[in-house]
Amino acid sequence: MKKPFISIIIPCYNLQEYIQSCLESVFAQTFQDYEVVLVDDGSTDASAKIVSQVLEASGREHQVRLLTQNNGGVARARNLALAEARGEWVLFLDGDDELEPDALEGLAAKATEETDWVCAGRTLVDEEGRLLETVQLVPYAGTVDSWCARMDTMQGMYVYLFHKLYRRELILQNSIHFDERLRVSEDLAFNLDYLQAVRHITQVADASYRYRVRKGSLSHRVVMPSEHQNMDEHVEPFLASFSAEEQQKLLSANPIFCHYLWKFGVVNVVEAGLLSGVPKLRLQTFLHSDWVKQLNEQVQPQSTKDRLSLRHLKKGQLEEQGTLAKIQYQWLPKTRLYQLLQKL
Repeated sequence: MKKPFISIIIPCYNLQEYIQSCLESVFAQTFQDYEVVLVDDGSTDASAKIVSQVLEASGREHQVRLLTQNNGGVARARNLALAEARGEWVLFLDGDDELEPDALEGLAAKATEETDWVCAGRTLVDEEGRLLETVQLVPYAGTVDSWCARMDTMQGMYVYLFHKLYRRELILQNSIHFDERLRVSEDLAFNLDYLQAVRHITQVADASYRYRVRKGSLSHRVVMPSEHQNMDEHVEPFLASFSAEEQQKLLSANPIFCHYLWKFGVVNVVEAGLLSGVPKLRLQTFLHSDWVKQLNEQVQPQSTKDRLSLRHLKKGQLEEQGTLAKIQYQWLPKTRLYQLLQKL
């Protein structure tokens, strides 16, 4: 059987209001050389029934493979789908999002032999599908080294999985997978791991991925520091793949990217370590590593908590940082202040 050009991976957990429109947007694509690998992550609503009805009505059963698992989170669901995917390229699509009819065609046209990552922008919509914002990337095609000097032209889109094509062979060859210990930011961790294998990147000025902002979604809830505890295991190897001079250029040229790494790779890791009883000597060693020092020097604080954290982390003041974290967990969880602090 001929392998599809693109494998579209869709995790689904309790998305009965959106999964039909998601699938229908895929079936309406002008580019049809694809397969869908849909993972039902233990849904307790009518999602599975709706998927079956949509497939029967559309006659697309031959293009869709349905997998099921006990509820284990989106990272585990995507790993299961990756293991079953057969396409040359992989596209990740959330079950509450949609694609414009020409989305796959636009990406596939740029998926040449020389490139390893095709990246595009997105259109932000609310729960009813009303337009909120559009982000279009600056067109680019070149080596990953040249691209790393201008990462912020992606306007933060390197953090997310959506509207990108990943070369499946690179994922397999480098044993790249989603870190199932991370409850949030597993997409950033995956992208950092993937970037270490990439040679050539293509950016396109396209925003035909419709990303739905939902109040109850994982990306829009209060985040606990413990959910990022292992993020440093992805940040450190990524930075270590550059020379000291290249690291300095990377961080100084990309303040937005620098802030993401600092927030998810340092601040929350330290807070999580303190709360979970990691020995302070180990945390001090972590804080004095070269890449943490570089991040601390380059980051531009964006909130009161950022400024407080930066002051403590630069001085290695684990007691003060730990006290802040403990106070949050003792009495702030029930307050609006706690929610604001956790959103950074």
